[in-house]
Amino acid sequence: MLAPTFSPNLKSGISLLAAIRGIATLGLNIYWFFCYVHLGQKLSAPEAALHPSRKEVIQIL
Repeated sequence: MLAPTFSPNLKSGISLLAAIRGIATLGLNIYWFFCYVHLGQKLSAPEAALHPSRKEVIQIL
């Protein structure tokens, strides 16, 4: 609960936006990491039929 004397200012707004952007960036980086891990697992598969096509690999990279 906010204190009755709470008055938001520009600094708190900028800090909040920076925190939200940081969390969004973290989420995007985690997503990319898992995409690359999944691609690596496909490329290291022993069967050639399981490998992604060259077009798929280029699109992901």
